Amino acid sequence: MGINQLNQRYAIALARLELAQTTGALYAPDDPQEAKMVEYFMSTSNRRLFGIKCSICGLLREDCTPSNMAKELGISINGIDTMISECEAEAWIEVTRASNNYRYVRGSQELVDQYVNYATKVADFSSQQDFLGINAARRYTNATAYP
Repeated sequence: MGINQLNQRYAIALARLELAQTTGALYAPDDPQEAKMVEYFMSTSNRRLFGIKCSICGLLREDCTPSNMAKELGISINGIDTMISECEAEAWIEVTRASNNYRYVRGSQELVDQYVNYATKVADFSSQQDFLGINAARRYTNATAYP
């Protein structure tokens, strides 16, 4: 199989993954509170980015400032502030307030657990689509191609 065919197989598998993510077919928790969280973070691209960043901060046990999040994610500080308020009210994030009025944000354990569950579903789906096998074949084909 040539590299173009392998790239097409990979593109089809990736498109299937993205469709499954977007439609909710990949991960839909049964618990109503967990489903509410997933629905919130999947509802807009900004919320998704914010949720991913908070999950990373929670997994690494590192705090992020709202201004750094706004810069990194390309979201207005007002948008970040709104999401912080909404997510803190639901206890999906932890917000620490310093004496100088700075806020530090990270994902709560509940958010981190949901993200790990989601990542596991992505890994399972990727395995079913044989991402690893396709990539191994692509590497082999590229390594053995004549110049």
